[in-house]
Amino acid sequence: MSEDVLEWYEELSSVYDELYGDEQRSKYAIINEVLTEMNIRLKDVVVDVGCGSGGLINDALISDVLYYVGLDLSPKLLSKAREKLENLSLVGDVVAGDMFIMPFRSNSIKTLISVTAIVCGTELKVYEEVKRVLSLDGVALLTVLCTSKDNVMIDKLGCYVTYEVSSREVLCLNLKR
Repeated sequence: MSEDVLEWYEELSSVYDELYGDEQRSKYAIINEVLTEMNIRLKDVVVDVGCGSGGLINDALISDVLYYVGLDLSPKLLSKAREKLENLSLVGDVVAGDMFIMPFRSNSIKTLISVTAIVCGTELKVYEEVKRVLSLDGVALLTVLCTSKDNVMIDKLGCYVTYEVSSREVLCLNLKR
């Protein structure tokens, strides 16, 4: 499955921002509202799983972040994300890798974000990996994309708070404590 996803995004890489940029920015705005309501500020290191071309890099959501790490399968999209980091003079890096086997040590990540990368049927497997890499006081912000938001296994994801991001996508805020 990862090979098919990689091939798809490699082909889309040249037009990715044009196709998905506005949609992703609207999702980041919703996430920012949720975090503001809950008085949570993203600082220190943020890992963006399924970062694509690095759309989150341009967003106010991570304006206070000291270090950004983007993880994605697609080298072409990672190249675009790296370029955004450099253009904005942000400190960070991008890493080629799979969300099902993240190249991070256990209990090492304080803030993990994944927007529109997790799809129905994979959310529990990804969530197990998120739990592995997230530190004990870590925060995970995950959206899950399904044909219907009702199909997301919210009860099994251990979500502290859920918000509808779109008619097909649910935000799960998981405070691992």
